[in-house]
Amino acid sequence: MSVTIEVPGRPIAWARPRSHGSRHFTPQRVLDAEEAIAWHIRAKLGAGFPTTDQLIAVRLVFWTTRALRGDVDNYAKLVLDGLEKSGVIENDRQVRALDVRFVVGGDTEKTVIEISPLEEGVAA
Repeated sequence: MSVTIEVPGRPIAWARPRSHGSRHFTPQRVLDAEEAIAWHIRAKLGAGFPTTDQLIAVRLVFWTTRALRGDVDNYAKLVLDGLEKSGVIENDRQVRALDVRFVVGGDTEKTVIEISPLEEGVAA
């Protein structure tokens, strides 16, 4: 069973934690984006996706009206962290296949997340 979730809004790249003196913190925009992704996943799936310790394949398509800045892996990391926060997976080590694409142009900005369960030892 494959599931597709759309998260509206401009895609955001994960940013490393910052420090202020001896305090370390994750930028608020990153925390907000992770929580938005988690909320959309929970709203779509509820309890309907066999999760937690299952291996999965993830396909990400980032739709933007203009080019994105930042590394592709940081966009993917933010979504994977959102998957963890949603409770769909316990850890992003469960992701055994990852496909990431950017689509630039058009009039919409969103992130499309497709999640598919995998059998152990099976490639996507």
